[in-house]
Amino acid sequence: MVAVLACFLGACSNHSQQAANHAQKVTIMLDWYPNAVHSFLYAAQEKGYFKEQGLDVSIKMPSDANDPLKLAAADRIDIALNYQPQVLIARDENIPVQCFGTVVRHTLNRVMVPASSGIRSPKDLAGKTVGYSSIPLEEAVVRTMVKADGGHPDKVKTVDVGYDLIPALTARKTDAIVGGFVNHEQLLLEKEGVPVRARKKRLSPGPNGKACDAALSGKIRAMRRL
Repeated sequence: MVAVLACFLGACSNHSQQAANHAQKVTIMLDWYPNAVHSFLYAAQEKGYFKEQGLDVSIKMPSDANDPLKLAAADRIDIALNYQPQVLIARDENIPVQCFGTVVRHTLNRVMVPASSGIRSPKDLAGKTVGYSSIPLEEAVVRTMVKADGGHPDKVKTVDVGYDLIPALTARKTDAIVGGFVNHEQLLLEKEGVPVRARKKRLSPGPNGKACDAALSGKIRAMRRL
């Protein structure tokens, strides 16, 4: 996985319509805690755009990054924000979700290391500890990057840090993190005095990661076995 596109995902089940004189209740679950990527939702809510369309929208934060798709499939929420690779895995596992809109067209997700670190390329992560954001696919991506760069993927130690990507790096609990966004975690880390080098998650060379992105759907199962 290289380009991570945040998508709206709707559960496939149908909901009964609200009475004509009542706003239709819609529950949206974010992919992460609120940040700049979600600003359009909060702006629409604050300015009354949802109400103008007859919608009573509730925006929720997940307790776990893996929850949105599962809850949408279980009909416990109406719409979930999630990532393109997660959708592919869900469909492969026959989880009934459907992508119907793109929020971010280019990857924001990066592998980040402190600017003072000696880690200069993916192979340098061998023997290091990498924190990831509860999504198992991130582990496979990092190991694949290391292997493609000529390193030893089995020597990479991965730790699930959940939402604590920033503390993991600032407190030096990890040598690198994966899952942080260039427009959020990177900016906050720099604000806290920890400048980082951020690298797109490429599995093989290609302009803007397009070569790898196109091959993603065919590699999902192999990546999950790494």
